Amino acid sequence: MKDVARDIGEAIVALANSDGGDLLVGVEDSGTITGVPWDGDRLKFLEQAHQSHVKREEGEPGPSVTVHSLVVDGHRVILFRVREHPGAPLVTSDGRCLWRQAANSVPVPPGEVEKRRRRRLGDTAYPPLRKLEIESASITTTKLPV
Repeated sequence: MKDVARDIGEAIVALANSDGGDLLVGVEDSGTITGVPWDGDRLKFLEQAHQSHVKREEGEPGPSVTVHSLVVDGHRVILFRVREHPGAPLVTSDGRCLWRQAANSVPVPPGEVEKRRRRRLGDTAYPPLRKLEIESASITTTKLPV
């Protein structure tokens, strides 16, 4: 169970350092719902992994995480909804800085997180918006959905 809490902390750090996102515990990558086999204090321990397994500097906010414990098809599932962290890059309780790349949390130096945020590199990035030029359109010639 401690390994699961550590893995949750790692994923939360990586998501918060990237663009944020959702982490489902008890759902396999294939989408199969296996559930979380613990309840009571053990379940609470996992639900608090974003606090216990993420290092917090004094005066700095931790990750912004909303936790939901759900029952899906008779199985307990924990949803961690993680927002992008606007401050200095977060690190795990053992000091590792991570970035989310597809379904993996990969180690990166904190300076690299800041660089990626500025440039929005990586698979979670969006391409820069281009100016779209339309030669002759007006409100009277453009049909808008009602």
